[in-house]
Amino acid sequence: MIDTIVTETIAALLISVPFMVVAVLVNGHRRDVRSARHRAAVVELREQLGALLAEDPKGEHAFIGLLSKVDRSVAEHVLHPLMIELSGRAEELLRTAAVHANLADGLERRTRSLRWRQRRRAAFLLGLRPDDDGLVTRLLRDRKPVVAHVAADSIGQATTVAAVVPLIEMLSSNEPHLRFAAQHALIRMRDRATEPLIKHIETTLKPNDTVWALGVAVHIASPDFADVAVAIASHPSPKVRSVVARLLGAIGATDTTEVLVGLLLDNVAEVRVEAIEALGRTGWSAAAPQLGRSLSDQSFAVRQAAARALTRLGAVGELVLRHHTRDEDRFAAEAANSALISLTSHREVAALA
Repeated sequence: MIDTIVTETIAALLISVPFMVVAVLVNGHRRDVRSARHRAAVVELREQLGALLAEDPKGEHAFIGLLSKVDRSVAEHVLHPLMIELSGRAEELLRTAAVHANLADGLERRTRSLRWRQRRRAAFLLGLRPDDDGLVTRLLRDRKPVVAHVAADSIGQATTVAAVVPLIEMLSSNEPHLRFAAQHALIRMRDRATEPLIKHIETTLKPNDTVWALGVAVHIASPDFADVAVAIASHPSPKVRSVVARLLGAIGATDTTEVLVGLLLDNVAEVRVEAIEALGRTGWSAAAPQLGRSLSDQSFAVRQAAARALTRLGAVGELVLRHHTRDEDRFAAEAANSALISLTSHREVAALA
């Protein structure tokens, strides 16, 4: 009897398996077709919105009519990047049109849904309610990383300042994609993120968190970061010291150049390279002698960085390079000669232009 049951089971499987395979293939093909149609609709709507905006920047009614006719999910996927990319009157127009087209309906309810896909759809439309503190912070602190990621990606220049704290918290996430999303969102918020970032840098104890926060500061490059950068220039972590040098170079304040000169003596080559490049960006010609000494550094990267930096210091830098072409240190002489050849080539190309 057992043999009969086994035989019948095997026979049933042999009959059903091909049908199951065919069903999976058909369903997969249907999904591919739907995805392709969705992508095509998104591209078409984006082009139509762009054309409307180019023709009539005040065409609110045309925007509303167009957004009302298309599938809701298509409109949502188009609105998400556009509300980040646009600014000023265009951003305001798009947001007004989307609200009138009822795309904001149920947004609050979606943010509280137990289904993470619903919350993700709400995050895509975060730009429709950029000044809603509760909605913004709720989505940024969502327990599902993908929802928080989309919410961070949706942060625009008009987003409430309440978003800054959750975004800074996200810089400490174990998920790399969340840290990148938070970093880019904070960069877009620029000056409104400056003061909270300074407080975070002053109080955080983890070097990795400090590095990520300093990475944002480098892109914002506000002079307000100068004091905190100087304060942590002797941080135990070489990664922190390296980004501090980059930040001081991005700020370009001449009153912090002494700190950069001090970092030229750091025991880690990466820090020395960043300090040299920062001095080159500031254009502080008084640092030329110290940069000249770096041409004899044991690290090839440091020597190359010093040579490039000296070419940016004008006549003083060129004078130091010419002096080191006769240096007893063969490596220093090679670096200086190479930099001078490159400088001459650039001048010849500029003269021909």
